[in-house]
Amino acid sequence: MRANVRRYPWFVAAASFSPWLPVFFLYFSAQVGFDEAITLSAVYYLSVVLLEVPSGYISDRVGRRPTLVVASVSLMLAYLGFAGASSFETFALCQVLLAAGIAFQSGSDSALLHDSLAATGETDTYAREEARSRSVSLASTSASCVLGGLLGSMALWLPYVLAAASSVLALTLAWRFAEPSVERSNAVTLKRQVRAVALRFSDSLLLWLMLWYVLAFSLAHVPFEFYQPWLRLLGESGSQLGQWLAGGNRTPIVSGFVMGLSMFGGMLGAMVSLAIAKRISLPTLLLLANVIQLLIAAGLAIWLHPVALILVLVRNFGMNMTHAPLMAAIAPRIDASERATWLSLQSLLGRLGFAIVMFGLSAYVGESLAWSALSRMLVSTVIVGSIMAVLIWLMGRSVGGQTSR
Repeated sequence: MRANVRRYPWFVAAASFSPWLPVFFLYFSAQVGFDEAITLSAVYYLSVVLLEVPSGYISDRVGRRPTLVVASVSLMLAYLGFAGASSFETFALCQVLLAAGIAFQSGSDSALLHDSLAATGETDTYAREEARSRSVSLASTSASCVLGGLLGSMALWLPYVLAAASSVLALTLAWRFAEPSVERSNAVTLKRQVRAVALRFSDSLLLWLMLWYVLAFSLAHVPFEFYQPWLRLLGESGSQLGQWLAGGNRTPIVSGFVMGLSMFGGMLGAMVSLAIAKRISLPTLLLLANVIQLLIAAGLAIWLHPVALILVLVRNFGMNMTHAPLMAAIAPRIDASERATWLSLQSLLGRLGFAIVMFGLSAYVGESLAWSALSRMLVSTVIVGSIMAVLIWLMGRSVGGQTSR
């Protein structure tokens, strides 16, 4: 079990190595067009929604190790497929495989860490280990984005080849994990498992944390989803600085460097998360994360200028500042036999909420994305998100005292 804990940061680093992140939208839209690129995003999120809870159930019933092995194999196949794809159907299949890899990893990795620490009687170190691993993961993602941007300037499919190589390393590490010994009942059906997990919503603290996560996930992913088209619009704008910075094949390079630096900002957020959580209440910490995301969306909405790229640099700080405190608040309130299912449900609802947001914003999108349409989408996100953030914060003030600072 201690070997699991030692290998865990290396696994999440390999699984988080994503050089395709700064170029995926550019690659999709270049191969199949802007409208079908949006459809491919929908295919991914729908697939994750369908797979999240079943993958968590499999993890709780079959085991963490085999679930993470399946996740790594799915990612490897997806990346290899992306590298050679040329049709919408092939891209869609690869999106399903990517979703499977993300879904099967989601929750199972954190559950494996917690179960391994529980087996050695060291659960009190869970928040620290989770924060440390999160920092390593973000450092890996940061470096991969810079490399991916450079490779993407030569050919947009090259970053996927590098991602496939990293997934092989993740598969090797997942295979070497030892399965934690926790009580499981294979007789429990998926329906009963979901019903048992759903009863956890009677816990007002867990309900509040789930509502916060759904909102925070959407607020964090709106800038992520539209950052690359925003950057392309910058390169096509009348600004000489914007054209020089992001015009032509420089768009992937700039995207990679900015996204890599934003991941570094997320790493800093993970590193200081526990120190901040000791000084302010959990409701205040979660509200602060939402405010950061709202300010980023507002800045991108009103200013198509290279200076606004500074806002993107702090995009990952907020969510990663809250990751370890959030996991530490959830873990003691969920049994080990249900923990991966709960975390998968959390991930599912976050992605489902974002899919609903994207569906609502799609009314602004035509055959091509203009700056006016992108600005309206971001402004709408800020207005609705601000109202919901305040409501969730007010709810948190009444239930947040149930957990320690």
